[in-house]
Amino acid sequence: MMNLASKRFSTNVRVAVMGGGSGGICASAQLMRSGKFKADEIMVFDPSDTHYYQPSLTMIGGGVLGENEY
Repeated sequence: MMNLASKRFSTNVRVAVMGGGSGGICASAQLMRSGKFKADEIMVFDPSDTHYYQPSLTMIGGGVLGENEY
């Protein structure tokens, strides 16, 4: 994911997704799979560089998943 704070760029996108959590990532993926949008036509805006799938965190605490499996 591009860090917008450190980059200046000029690009046009057809879809702007606000938030890179589970909902934003799923919405972006569904839009690409629909065939109506290419990957470079969708931009996800989120202040974080990484995304952690939070339901997995309880599974790590419960010993179901290892520390690096999320």
